[in-house]
Amino acid sequence: MKLLQIKDVHFVAIPKNGSSTLSDLSAKDQGITTNNGRPVPAPLMASDFDSVGDKNVHAFIREPVDRFRSAMVWFTRRIGLGVDEVLDYLEGDRQEPLTNLNRFTKQVELIGEDVHLHRFDDFQSVLESLLPDKQIEQLNSTNSKPDLTPEQLARVEAYYAEDIALYNSVVDGQKYVKPLSDVDKADKLAEISKARWAAEVAGITVNLGGVEAPVSSDKETQVELSKALTILQLDPDFTINWRFPDGAIRELDGAAIQFMAQSVFDHVQATRTRFKELNDLIEAATTSEELNNIIW
Repeated sequence: MKLLQIKDVHFVAIPKNGSSTLSDLSAKDQGITTNNGRPVPAPLMASDFDSVGDKNVHAFIREPVDRFRSAMVWFTRRIGLGVDEVLDYLEGDRQEPLTNLNRFTKQVELIGEDVHLHRFDDFQSVLESLLPDKQIEQLNSTNSKPDLTPEQLARVEAYYAEDIALYNSVVDGQKYVKPLSDVDKADKLAEISKARWAAEVAGITVNLGGVEAPVSSDKETQVELSKALTILQLDPDFTINWRFPDGAIRELDGAAIQFMAQSVFDHVQATRTRFKELNDLIEAATTSEELNNIIW
């Protein structure tokens, strides 16, 4: 995240969401002289942070269609492209490079968890509350924005569907919690699946005749134990010379074979039971915090 600091408050620098005003306030707060009365560009003032940490961070979320229309004012004037052409670039239908598209970056891609969210509609009042000793002069607020045709509006709403959901969910001052995606859950499920497999083949310790013995629990061992049990059904007096992971070789009778096999199979089943429990938790998780707390 790119953060602008004003006194002890940080703001996420989101293009078209008051970033010029915030950049100007940050520059003045740090004693930086603006050029010809224009604010220092937000990207130059902002510092990059991977997470909020212990900072007091706030972000203004703008109604996505209104934000798009506002961005088009500058873009049409400076770059000379119309709404349909910009949407073609955003939707990936045009491959040639185009600069200055950062004004159209989705807001959900610019914020992180634990950021206090506010609607851009309340920009002035929120700033006055957070920075009571600052003179707030909102910049770039009088530009005439282009109208959208019904087809263009539908494309904008489809492209910014996540931003629309974010804007509609904002409760003033409430911290942002990133919604879980199917990819997030799939990644966690893969992590748990890998851990289950590692646990299954890690081996166990069994007590055979009063002696603690390590026993492998990998697939090969499971197959060999299944074979031994099948032979026991045909020959109850069957014995086997079994090599253990520590190098020891012991002759096992039917009772020992059955006990060792049951112990290994119980161990494997326990990993599968645990996996199902965690899989159910993954499916039920609604926040990244809940997902991160699911460990093997």
